[in-house]
Amino acid sequence: MNLWVKQARKKLKIEFGGACSNCGSKAGLQFAHIHPTALSGKGRGRKERILDIRKNRDSYRLLCSTCHSIYDTKEIL
Repeated sequence: MNLWVKQARKKLKIEFGGACSNCGSKAGLQFAHIHPTALSGKGRGRKERILDIRKNRDSYRLLCSTCHSIYDTKEIL
């Protein structure tokens, strides 16, 4: 992961509240895709994903890895 992506992800995590929006955990934070965008399933951890999160903020939630896994099985949110 290049430096720009790393810094941009850190900034976005702060902008999204710095904690899991489901349980409040601050560990293992990930951006969960909650509404489809043109980038669905592509570009994870890359510049394209960061730009998509910025452009489509309402299509993402910040979740810890545990809640993200649960969300992916459609048990929460």
